[in-house]
Amino acid sequence: MMRINRMNSKEQRDLENTLPDEISRDDCKLELINISCIKAECELFSSIDAELQPGDNLQIEGINGSGKTTLLRIICGLTFPESGEIRWNGASIHKDRQSYNEDLVYVGHAHGIKPQLTPIENLKIEQEFSTMDDSMTIEEILDRVGLFQFRDHSCSTLSAGQCRRIALARLLMRRGRLWILDEPCSNLDHSGFDLVGELISSHLARGGISIFVSHQPIPISSHHARAIRL
Repeated sequence: MMRINRMNSKEQRDLENTLPDEISRDDCKLELINISCIKAECELFSSIDAELQPGDNLQIEGINGSGKTTLLRIICGLTFPESGEIRWNGASIHKDRQSYNEDLVYVGHAHGIKPQLTPIENLKIEQEFSTMDDSMTIEEILDRVGLFQFRDHSCSTLSAGQCRRIALARLLMRRGRLWILDEPCSNLDHSGFDLVGELISSHLARGGISIFVSHQPIPISSHHARAIRL
């Protein structure tokens, strides 16, 4: 079960510059309607229903092989369910993929970085191919995730936890209203857990929606946190 902590006033002030000042609350609703999935003739899950609105957080729980990542991929539109539908703002996510993708920020289990490049170079690639938020520079983002001093190092020389922080930096680069995170704390130390909790808490406070898979509790500040166990 998730641990829900309240941020004190100083922590809240520290977060004010982490993400864009506002995330539009208009037309921001995610619906999971009777979602089921069959894989290799085996039913992974069925009858999954949820409705998420601004400020809502959903944690997906379950043992290994229960279908947690598969459900995230269905929500992202990367995999089709056996039955059911995912709706964003009342419409199927497959009707207007461009609009949905602009609202979606997905951090998968893999870091998704090029090891031969530096952190700055990896984020510049992200900047070129995505609709970006310009409230922070790449250098400021790397400083926020604790990697400024490694900005010009080849990612092949960085630890797995440092590479995870580069992946998480994408959350600060885009103005997406929906965050979908697969094991965001993978390979992170205690300060990394706190960083993830702060980023999610700030996103929710600004009216965003987040969904994540994690085997360990993430300290987030939200009165609208719930969980689905597969």
